[in-house]
Amino acid sequence: MADPAKKTYQNKPVYKTLTVTLDNGSSVQVARVAVSELDTLLELQDRLLQKYVEANGMLGTMIANEDVRSQLSSMCGMLPIVGKSSSGEPQYLQFTDIQDNWEQLVTLFFNGSFDEEEREFTDVTPSKISRLHFFPFQTLFNKYLEEKREQESKKKSD
Repeated sequence: MADPAKKTYQNKPVYKTLTVTLDNGSSVQVARVAVSELDTLLELQDRLLQKYVEANGMLGTMIANEDVRSQLSSMCGMLPIVGKSSSGEPQYLQFTDIQDNWEQLVTLFFNGSFDEEEREFTDVTPSKISRLHFFPFQTLFNKYLEEKREQESKKKSD
């Protein structure tokens, strides 16, 4: 049975969208999740940031982790694609449609300042998904960074 919150989404105006390039080369526009799903999306973003800090930003290590892929899949499945499908039902982004573009995955979910062309970053800024939803990205990131520093400091003193 379809989630009523998702079904009513297609009747609402779209205020802000984000362009996402699919692995097949086409692009789609995704909009914000329904308000009823914001807490879940924030929780998933929070857990991904923790793993990002723990992995020192090494996406290859993270993508190899089934839990990370599952979280990314869950987040994608919450993001509505703007426009209707031929059936009239709302469509949602699928992780399997974007999983091969790791550079895009970094900017969408982990670090908005990642230069996709040069494949490097000089700073950590809110991910595109976090910006789209006005999430407290920097606060969450700094919390996990401080925890990691404390753990490393404790290891050195032991």
